[in-house]
Amino acid sequence: MKLNHCCRWILLAISAVTTVVTVFILGCGKGSHIYIAGNLPLSGPIAIFSGKYPLGFKLGIEDACKKLGISVSKFKLDFQDNQGKPTMAAAVMRKQLLMNPQIYISGTSQMSEAIIPEVSKRNIPHFLVSFDTNLNEKYSTAITILPNFKLEAPLFVRFIVQNHARKVFFFTPNLKAYLEQSNFFILPELKKRNIEYKRELFDFHQRDFRSLVIKAINYHPDVIIVSGYAFHVYPIIKLLKQYNIQKRCSIMATLDYIDLIHKKKYEDIKGVAFTSPLCEIPGRNKQFDKWKERFKSIFKREPSYVDAYAYDTAWIIVATYKKFGNITVQNIIKVLPFDGIVGRITIDENRVLNSTLVIGYLSEDGRITQWKPENRKFLLERREK
Repeated sequence: MKLNHCCRWILLAISAVTTVVTVFILGCGKGSHIYIAGNLPLSGPIAIFSGKYPLGFKLGIEDACKKLGISVSKFKLDFQDNQGKPTMAAAVMRKQLLMNPQIYISGTSQMSEAIIPEVSKRNIPHFLVSFDTNLNEKYSTAITILPNFKLEAPLFVRFIVQNHARKVFFFTPNLKAYLEQSNFFILPELKKRNIEYKRELFDFHQRDFRSLVIKAINYHPDVIIVSGYAFHVYPIIKLLKQYNIQKRCSIMATLDYIDLIHKKKYEDIKGVAFTSPLCEIPGRNKQFDKWKERFKSIFKREPSYVDAYAYDTAWIIVATYKKFGNITVQNIIKVLPFDGIVGRITIDENRVLNSTLVIGYLSEDGRITQWKPENRKFLLERREK
């Protein structure tokens, strides 16, 4: 009897402690602070794209709070590393959801896709740090404030058309988001114009591209489009230049090419056009140029447009809280458009960034400019011969 009585007291004590812990966990963010959970590749090869996002975001929170008269302690940031692995992203998410976040940030595409079903059940704003826009249509809480495949695709088509291309070769990762961009936004437009094309797919972990480059050379294209992460784009373009193919056709690369520019890998990737936000073209956005220098002075690293969009996203979140007192998808939409350091930020009906992208060009003498049709003169001269 004494043992049973003792056990009952122990069980009651455990129950009381569990209740206190549960209340603390569920209450985190609702009173004292707003808990923002980030789940991104902060190490590994993809980190060249997303590794500095938390720095830009943190700076945005601090600056916005100071400007809008809000205590920075109101926002609790928890960015964790998913190492660019969907399984790790899921493990990180499970821990973070225990803390009842009011806002979730995830990337890149594969990692976001692995966790978005569970995050969406919380009915909280979920910012996707990826180029994929397909998830926004399926999940009403998804928001993409980042240049993306939907904005990029028309630039590929424009480049192909303005080069008067008759044959196009595509290097495309065998990944869902890239295939959707190609299948739905690019290839149908080429078919309408009776432009021939050949698309070669490669795996995410592929590093040897020599056989694919030889296929591209033997196809005799007028334009080559290179998609993929920076660690795909670099070896492909390097090989293409080793074969001097840029003397016979025009090359255009995806947004990840900008990561290579920031890594100063100029010698191997010159003479290539690329999709770009306007702020990455020197001198076209003085506010970004000034912010870029400030970021470098604080963090001793050079930021890219990704980190600048992180900064502006943080500003949007703080501005939403300032205006409404709580942060929902609907309230975020109400503070847009927002004029940030990257320019005006607007989103479409699927909550996807709807801003302008341009075609950039890294010339053979190392200058970054906005691409113009006259950059194709050498190609037209070749055809005349």
